[in-house]
Amino acid sequence: MNSGSEEHRREFEAGTFGLGGGFSFEWTTALRLLKARKSRSLSLVTWLSVLGVATGVAALVGGFSVTTGFEIAFQEKLLGMTSHVKVRHAGLGIIQPDGVKAQIEDIDGVVAASVSTQNDAMITGPSASTGIAVKGIRPSETAQVLTLADNVISGRLVDLEDTGSAGPPSVFLGSELARSIGAEVGDSVSLLAARSSLQEKRWGESQSAPKQQAYTVVGLFQSGYYEFDSRVAYVHLTDAQDFFELGSRVDSIEVRVQDPENASAVADRIRDAIYLPRQSVYDWKMAFENLFVSLSMQRFAILVVLGVMVVLASCNVASMLIMMVMERTRDIAILKAMGLSNRGVRKIFLYQGLMVGAMGTALGIALAYILFEWIMTDALTLDPKVYGIDQLPIAFDPLDYAMAGVGAMLITLVASLIPAIRASRLHPVQGVRDIG
Repeated sequence: MNSGSEEHRREFEAGTFGLGGGFSFEWTTALRLLKARKSRSLSLVTWLSVLGVATGVAALVGGFSVTTGFEIAFQEKLLGMTSHVKVRHAGLGIIQPDGVKAQIEDIDGVVAASVSTQNDAMITGPSASTGIAVKGIRPSETAQVLTLADNVISGRLVDLEDTGSAGPPSVFLGSELARSIGAEVGDSVSLLAARSSLQEKRWGESQSAPKQQAYTVVGLFQSGYYEFDSRVAYVHLTDAQDFFELGSRVDSIEVRVQDPENASAVADRIRDAIYLPRQSVYDWKMAFENLFVSLSMQRFAILVVLGVMVVLASCNVASMLIMMVMERTRDIAILKAMGLSNRGVRKIFLYQGLMVGAMGTALGIALAYILFEWIMTDALTLDPKVYGIDQLPIAFDPLDYAMAGVGAMLITLVASLIPAIRASRLHPVQGVRDIG
């Protein structure tokens, strides 16, 4: 009896459902059952399941691409305007900056270093006034540490060099800052800052009337990051030291390292090599830790919400398989009567779920690539006052596509388990009796 059933099963596999080419019996049977439809409603449900998975995968890939794009965009903007590592000194500042700078440049992993100051002031232009951060730099040094020169949209960074002329000192403004105060290249603006005369012996300050100085706008820069473009102005280091009465001191030394991702290790080496009192050495990740933590939390929340779409789509796959089990009760009974094991029946319906998931995943990845890499790239603008950047960033990463595809396939496989188990528990006699 068993040998006869096995013989019938082999004939059934080779003749009725056999496709050849080395495919297993379960695979070929699953494909035939998926292609052969007894009702239009089931065929419609199958295609809706495929489209559901495709939509979920496309949304998931889009979520990965956009959130990854935001992280990359902010990292590029920040690293273009801020250093990889910064050495700051509280109190009176760094007294011998050039010596400390040379010591830092000898540390392994450091490419270049530059000295700078940063102080708050009020700027008045032709049409408005606002508070800003004034950075004093040496343009030739800063060009080796930051990509500020690449962000210049008008003028030249070398125009900030101290010429020793009797005219007003020069200033570089962010594009949004210049727009807000109505200033253009060649215009005169006024900086107003509190006057403080440092007294080293008492470590205190004696306040007097605010100090005002006229500056000539010699250039504009645009980093694409609103916080910088709307609040930062650059002047030459000596002009900043004179205006804010800093003497020869600087606030910080900015450092560029070979590998920005390894900036934390370089910061540790700098911290161990320099013995300045009350010093603070930190890398760019630490400086903007709150920003990147916020981006990570938003990324997680978005992906959870979009992942629910894939779960809902997998429920459609499960519903389709349950309908198929009900439709194919007689076929299942015949297969089991011919000797197909419960495991083989489970495989057939699991494979059908995987086929639907694979079709939906492939279609979803194709839709995502067309939509996000061709259509939406550089097509959507953002309000920089809200998002900090002016365009929706979309990053293409094959790993994101792979993660979305694998995730969708796993969820579809899990959703197919219940219908597959239900089909495997069907008794041959019960299946024939239900049909009859």
